Amino acid sequence: MSMKKFILAICLNCIIFSVFSQITCDSAYVILKTAILNNEWEKKEIACYKTTVKPHDTIFTLDSIIVSPDFESWFFFVDELPYANWGHKCKYIFICCKSGECFIINTYMPPKNTNGFDVRNNVFSSYKVQIVNSDCIEGYLEES
Repeated sequence: MSMKKFILAICLNCIIFSVFSQITCDSAYVILKTAILNNEWEKKEIACYKTTVKPHDTIFTLDSIIVSPDFESWFFFVDELPYANWGHKCKYIFICCKSGECFIINTYMPPKNTNGFDVRNNVFSSYKVQIVNSDCIEGYLEES
């Protein structure tokens, strides 16, 4: 094989690989936990939208509208203080399906509609509800 054909074959393989390679939701979640949250994710509620979002998709929050970035991405919602009432720090994080590029919006309100989300890190998994009386529900953390 001539050198020109060899180089052409390598270039075509690179193009085909780059066109068809996609970052999976699981890979995006690893990027989120390690690179963005710096391994400080255990006490945060993390949810991922089940499908990718298209460029410029509209996401309604409880008090505003957020528009997704210029690329198809995995969309994560990170609740910084999951035990608090709303009006506290949270993040909307978009991770590009092709490059892993991240786009982060820091805000104070959750998405208006949480249908379509998978909870990835559920800090409430050890949270139990105990009915104290008919007028009050008390939550407590289960001892490990």
